[in-house]
Amino acid sequence: MMKELNRKRILQHTAFWMSFILIFAVIYGPVFKNYPWLFLSSMVMLPFTMMLVYLINYRILPGYLKRKQYIRLGLILLLILSFEPLLPRILVMFLSGEEITLKNLVDYNLLPFYFETGLIIFIAFSIKLFKESIREREEKIQLEKQKHQAELSALRSQLNAHFLFNTLNNIYGLAMQKSDGAPKGILMLSEMLHFVLYECSIENYSLNKELDFIENYIELEKFRYGNRLKIQMVKELEDEDASIAPLLLFPFVENSFKHGASKMISGIWIRIRVLTSKGEISFEIENSKFQEAKENAVPAGGVGLANVKKRLEILYPRQHSLVIREDETTFSVSLNIQSKANK
Repeated sequence: MMKELNRKRILQHTAFWMSFILIFAVIYGPVFKNYPWLFLSSMVMLPFTMMLVYLINYRILPGYLKRKQYIRLGLILLLILSFEPLLPRILVMFLSGEEITLKNLVDYNLLPFYFETGLIIFIAFSIKLFKESIREREEKIQLEKQKHQAELSALRSQLNAHFLFNTLNNIYGLAMQKSDGAPKGILMLSEMLHFVLYECSIENYSLNKELDFIENYIELEKFRYGNRLKIQMVKELEDEDASIAPLLLFPFVENSFKHGASKMISGIWIRIRVLTSKGEISFEIENSKFQEAKENAVPAGGVGLANVKKRLEILYPRQHSLVIREDETTFSVSLNIQSKANK
């Protein structure tokens, strides 16, 4: 692979310099009508110009651009361009048998030499700057991607710990009540933790996996609330291949239990609706809310919702809408996202 890249680069550079000779043959040929001299002049100038171009692009340019010393860079380039064309002119005079004197050098029209050198350096300089801008943009994109990955890893770890803490509290409540559901709850928790640890490390998975996980969590909660809890979950999955980031919907369900059902003795209800169409997932959840005195009221949400909001901003920028409503008796969430194809 590396050899192929080097070969490609050599061919590109060779084509660039051959084009340089041909272009100036076309430009100056009709003017001077002396093609042998024109060819000799171009061949003499070629190594000087090549040396100058590579010196500027690979030695001078990177350092001054990195330090952002643009004025100094411009002065150095101007100084180099002022003296460099004299060298190939002297060599052409020598090879042509002309007498090398100050008068001959001054009287000779050096404009073609300056034009050729200046134009070729400008073109090479522009190509280099263009490639540098592309490289910097790619590096920036890569850094942003790494930053987002680090943030997502941290958010996922935070979510896992949050889930474990709350679920253990639920099972502890069952144990304290000496419920027969405690052993089964521990087994279900074990299966759910296995899912979190080994199924949620990928970027996306099937929406059905997320919904299965949510249904298992609801079954675990039913051990705790029994007949006090009325829960309804409707699934209208037109797009069976819809996929989603792992554990993106779950925090909303967990939140409905933590800030709604856990504080109420009776009249506990939760309604969940999931719809999918081609390229879109709609998720709605609504739950009863405990009426607290205003001075003691704590806004519903916390770590779970703050976490999922950040994840949505990173994973679905400008591809989602999230509406959260809250009144004295009800808390609801409506989420729409552009789904990603399941791979």
